[in-house]
Amino acid sequence: MKLTALLLFISCMHICAAGLSQTVSLEARNLSLEEVFSEIKQQTGYGVFINKTLLDKAGPVSIKAIQMPLATFLDRVLGEKQLRYEISMTTIVVSAVAETPDGSTTGGNKLAASSINLILAYPEVKGRVVDSLGNPLRGASVRVLNPQGKRTALQTTTDREGYFVLRNVPENAMLEVSYMGYITVQLKVSALMGQIVLRADPTQLDEVVINKGYYTTSQRLNTGSVVKVTADQLEGQPVSNPIMALQGKVPGLQISASSGVPGAAVNVLLRGRGSLQNGTLPLFIVDGVPFNPAESSSATSLMPLIFQSPLNTLNIDDIESVEVLKDADATAIYGSRGANGVVLITTKKGQPGEMHTEMNASTGFSNMASSYQLMNTQQYLEMRREAFANDGVAPTISNAPDLLVWDTTRYTDWQKVLLGNTAKSHNVQLSASGGDAHTQYAVGAGYHFDGTVMPTDDGDTKWSSRMSIQHSSLNGRFRIAASAGYLVDVNKLPGTLSLGNYILLPPDAPEIYNPDGSLHWETGFSNPLAGFYQPFVGKTGNLNGNLNLEYHPMDGWILKVNGGYNQYEVDESRLTYQEYYSPTSSSRPANASFRSSTKSWIVEPQIQYSHPISAGNLEVLLGGSWQSKQFNSLSVYGSQYANNDLLWSIGAAGKISSSNSFKEYAYEGIFGRINYNWKNRYILNITGRRDGSSRFGPADRFNYFASAGGAWIFSEEAWARSALPFLSLGKMRASYGTSGNDQIGDYQYLDLWSSSSSYNYQGVATLNPKGLYNPYYNWERNRKLEAALELGFFKQRLNLSAAYYRNRSGNQLYSAKLATQTGFATMTMNQDALIQNSGYEFTVNSRNISRQDWSWNTQLNISFNRNKLLAYPDLAYSYYSTYYAIGRPLKDNYGYRSLGVDPQTGEYMYADLNGDGVINSPADLVLYDELPTEFFGSFTNDIRYKGLSLSFSFYFTRQYTDYGYLNNQPGSMYNEPVEILARWQKPGDQTVIPKYSTLYGNWFNLRTDSDMGRANASFVRLQNLALGFEVPTKLVRKFGAKTFRLFTNGQNLLTFTAYKRNDPESLQSTFPPTMRTYVIGFQLGF
Repeated sequence: MKLTALLLFISCMHICAAGLSQTVSLEARNLSLEEVFSEIKQQTGYGVFINKTLLDKAGPVSIKAIQMPLATFLDRVLGEKQLRYEISMTTIVVSAVAETPDGSTTGGNKLAASSINLILAYPEVKGRVVDSLGNPLRGASVRVLNPQGKRTALQTTTDREGYFVLRNVPENAMLEVSYMGYITVQLKVSALMGQIVLRADPTQLDEVVINKGYYTTSQRLNTGSVVKVTADQLEGQPVSNPIMALQGKVPGLQISASSGVPGAAVNVLLRGRGSLQNGTLPLFIVDGVPFNPAESSSATSLMPLIFQSPLNTLNIDDIESVEVLKDADATAIYGSRGANGVVLITTKKGQPGEMHTEMNASTGFSNMASSYQLMNTQQYLEMRREAFANDGVAPTISNAPDLLVWDTTRYTDWQKVLLGNTAKSHNVQLSASGGDAHTQYAVGAGYHFDGTVMPTDDGDTKWSSRMSIQHSSLNGRFRIAASAGYLVDVNKLPGTLSLGNYILLPPDAPEIYNPDGSLHWETGFSNPLAGFYQPFVGKTGNLNGNLNLEYHPMDGWILKVNGGYNQYEVDESRLTYQEYYSPTSSSRPANASFRSSTKSWIVEPQIQYSHPISAGNLEVLLGGSWQSKQFNSLSVYGSQYANNDLLWSIGAAGKISSSNSFKEYAYEGIFGRINYNWKNRYILNITGRRDGSSRFGPADRFNYFASAGGAWIFSEEAWARSALPFLSLGKMRASYGTSGNDQIGDYQYLDLWSSSSSYNYQGVATLNPKGLYNPYYNWERNRKLEAALELGFFKQRLNLSAAYYRNRSGNQLYSAKLATQTGFATMTMNQDALIQNSGYEFTVNSRNISRQDWSWNTQLNISFNRNKLLAYPDLAYSYYSTYYAIGRPLKDNYGYRSLGVDPQTGEYMYADLNGDGVINSPADLVLYDELPTEFFGSFTNDIRYKGLSLSFSFYFTRQYTDYGYLNNQPGSMYNEPVEILARWQKPGDQTVIPKYSTLYGNWFNLRTDSDMGRANASFVRLQNLALGFEVPTKLVRKFGAKTFRLFTNGQNLLTFTAYKRNDPESLQSTFPPTMRTYVIGFQLGF
């Protein structure tokens, strides 16, 4: 961070001192002042602002100057002409020296802009770019062309409302204005360009810039599988984790929330699972810096039963775009790091123009998106009595306090008590950006709070800040860009989030509190609010900074260096107060803390070359990558405190234990790319990389990976233009390549031992064996194949794309189980297993209506993936013989075959395959039926009418789960959903619900190891609904603002599903389900 700050300071000082450091060399006699100003412009890039009359009267100039400072040069040239000057930014303003009544001279008043004749350069050129409906076009490109029509270094993009500002634009120049999907226009420059209207022409796909990390390309010329999601598509979704905003927007990218707990982990899977045991997460890169989404609360941390997501430390309002790279052509250049795909996150940067400030504020509330319909008190008590009767057991005070002790007229909906609160949310984001053609800046700060539906005011609070600055030299050959962002996330939660059984407490259970306000305890009743006396506080800090240097030594050559630094800090604490325990317990207060720090840096030098050859263009890229990461952690646990007041002092604990961890990871790579584009019809892209990882032994630390991709844009062929005039785009592309995978633990090739004060011998800490030495395992190998067709019809009013992919992953890295005699439990090694993921992805985009007053756009995408194990030598004799099967998905499992409920006994039945009369393993195990996610996708509509906007998105999936079995024995002392009423009651009954019983017999316990839990968890969800109103600009400007927009959003509003076990997305009933959220807010711009 200190290095980044220093570099930013130096960059700013360079910018401020630029005017003082400019020099001029000129030797001339009788040169006109206009020619002198032209020389100044050519040598320094500074434009001149002068009245035409003054210029004509000035007369010729003679001067001899060698590397003369600009200020001295102007003093000599203008002093004898009775002219004065001022330098503002990169503009020289020249005016006459006026004579005062006392005979002295002073600078004359500047003439009004309307009476000034600008020559050489306009100090400012302003305008606004809109579409045919008058809607502003954010991000439109505005370039300055010289009199010969060639592009210059002067360019900018429009802001949120379509405005732009350019400075020092030559008066004889032209402006080229372009925007993706619109016809590019060229206009003669003037100081006030007014409103520039672009007409729709969606055939212009070359303006859609696709970021592929080390290089960029256009959507039309892209040879790989890349999906770009812009800030406009991310806006309007009230989610704290920005990855959740991608759900349904990227074909092949499967995203789901693990629970409705603020800050909880997000499940991310791109084109299926390709590894037996190792990480399946894509590579996340934020502004060129790798970001580890799995470096969260570790297994030794204190997060209550659920992992926290580091991706929660990214601010969605800071993101400009997200590119998801999927196939070999797009990911092979990242080598082993891109085996599971790559997600490139680009944050917002400053744009040339006047300073634009914006405030985005919203508030909202959330509640559970799904819940159980539970029995009432009468139904519950009837269930319990029937269960005792079926068991032939008499209720007693000890086994049935709900029947004999508690008030049987009471009814408490524990689901409402524990998860029925309204969770509040608040969001405030401030930003400012601006600059000129050479220097741009952006700063921002934000606050975000997400409450919880549990009975507490605590929640997840985030504070964020960011800044960026870019500067380019006057000749456009040198560019420096730096950015930094820091976010602090403070998550406060109760120590117990596993509320699955608590919400199923008997409805006649006692009150929670005693009359004095203390927690109520009694025999048979565990107070569900005890967990709130074990508060958890997790503080995470994420610092991300990057520096980019770029130099163009000559036409066609680019030298670049990218550097980045990331620091991720975790500081967790969990206090256990005495009130957490029952008064009859002998346990005492405790204090647990966990701290970890992950620091990583990366440096990537690159050289690029581009040159036209024949009718095409050749691009060559060479680069290197050096990355290092250090992780250390410390856990301290203090117990047996005398009272609550001493909890903050670890030294006051009666017993103290601790453990620490340190690991270091180093990675390096050399990569290259060759791309040839012939007539924008035939494109060939070849990439290669040599990777080295410290996670492998010295003998196999390096490996090579490569890919080849090609595209044929057949719509550019003469025959296609003639025969298919309705076809505006026709492209076929294909790719094949290899990559590796090193997502295993560090130091696995060494003998691994652990030490902890928790284990000792005669008071001395011991070493415990963990992993056996193996320096010979090497990289997993991933081979990716893809073929795709992209079509656009009727000037891109209708766009279709279809892709087939096949990814095969071999030489699997896994942890082999070892015999006890070795002294070690596991050893990391390779297995010659082969996993395949194949599937299809389809996308349809249509512009249904595009009129003067309103527009309507629709998008539909759907993805099909099939995962299966193709090979595993000697699987039948391995430890995993009951985990995997050849030709079946990795998600398949072995278990007992359920035969339903026995009509005679009311008990579950299972298939006795060997006929020995006993249900046991492995003789009676069978392979479960396939339980994949068959397909998933989304359906989105975006409707705009004048200042009104309406968008809605449905997310759908067809999936199955094996967690559909009953959690508790119907008839035990837990409430149940009303579906349990359809139970077995007498011999001959045909039902899927077993008899009521208070005993957990073997017939019931085997359900978790059978296929009984297989359930259809498919659903269709109204994922997002957004309504906005843009207040007319004329009205807003009366109050001194530029823009004002009101909006309201809803998330997870409706769910259509046959799944009965609470939430079909997270597929668990232990933690709070996903939330239904409503938000209202405004955006104000100045």
